[in-house]
Amino acid sequence: MKPKRVTNRNNGGAAEVENVRPLCLAPDQYTPERPTDLIGEACSIAARLLKSSWGEAGNIKLLLFGAPGCGKTSIVRMLCRELAAHKIDIEKINGRNLTIDVVREWERNTCYASLFGGWKIKHIEEADLVAQVAQD
Repeated sequence: MKPKRVTNRNNGGAAEVENVRPLCLAPDQYTPERPTDLIGEACSIAARLLKSSWGEAGNIKLLLFGAPGCGKTSIVRMLCRELAAHKIDIEKINGRNLTIDVVREWERNTCYASLFGGWKIKHIEEADLVAQVAQD
């Protein structure tokens, strides 16, 4: 198969790329690494969030919502890689598994900083499934 010429129109700019080979991955195996790998509004949202200066803001709570497949998890993964100094500082949990005991443990450990610098991140997937008692 001969490589094709592709024009990328993300963020209003047109950049031509030559000799692009087809990607031989199933859609569920592809993981975007940069904001420009995303399409649509997710691209601009990711770029804005990554450019934000988080500094010493203390606790930051960020809720992303949208249709399935629009890039929410990809944006969170990019933010985690940018803000956490080490992958051990990123804790991912599904909302179904988030109990009041887990939340209390997080609260007890907030006084401890990361060993590697950077942020400690709690990534909650499916936040709408968190039990009512754990939300308070």
